Amino acid sequence: MEQTLYDRLIVEVFRRHGGANCDEFEFERDEMADILRDWGKKVRNLGDVAYSYRGGRRPMPEEITSTGNWVIEGRGRGRYAFRRLRRSAYIGVPEDLRAIEMLDATPDIILKYGGTDEQGLLARVRYNRLVDTFLGITAYHVQGHIRAFVQGSGQVEIDDLYLGVDIDGRQYAVPVEAKTAREPLGVVQVVAMNAYTRATLPELTLRPVAVKASLDGSLFFLEFNDALDSESVEVINYRRYRLVREADAQRTSTTSAGDTNG
Repeated sequence: MEQTLYDRLIVEVFRRHGGANCDEFEFERDEMADILRDWGKKVRNLGDVAYSYRGGRRPMPEEITSTGNWVIEGRGRGRYAFRRLRRSAYIGVPEDLRAIEMLDATPDIILKYGGTDEQGLLARVRYNRLVDTFLGITAYHVQGHIRAFVQGSGQVEIDDLYLGVDIDGRQYAVPVEAKTAREPLGVVQVVAMNAYTRATLPELTLRPVAVKASLDGSLFFLEFNDALDSESVEVINYRRYRLVREADAQRTSTTSAGDTNG
């Protein structure tokens, strides 16, 4: 696959620091600007280069991944770190997990015009109160698409944020990361959610969640621990849901009954 300018740039940073021969090194945004200046090239938003690989929007170039499980972590304003993990940089989902069918309460107009990207996915999650169902709490949507600077972590983006309460009155902060079927879910993104929520809502119990769409239309929900280190991220709960329209559910029920009677 032909390398993009982003790929060439991040590989050059990796080479200059001898990345294959160490487990971690820091670099700055200004360093990427210097490389581009030497090449006679420009990137409109340099911060987007590191974020593209941190957020999984772009796969890390093969020259880097062939030497280990590398991630890019934020270390402050305009400062990053390449870090080689002992674990995978990505979190898989159990594809053989049975899907729990739920009646789809999404309004028809949202289904028609809402899109199939992350925001469209999150809209269906909200209309069907799937965060409530998954976590067993009453959850209130607060804000979507949050961008913030977190001390020690740099710029972070949170797809959605809920606040919740359980039957005993305990209160929770629930940051949500959403991924379409073809996007990977990285441990760095879970750490970023945790760092943001701990910094802004320290008095609430943190329950980070990821929603990952499947190619068959079902939705995987994963709950994580509150780790602030990529090596320590763990999945502590997961479910798979399939949203079905009432007419489809009735047809399935009728078909199943007919098969039984036959």
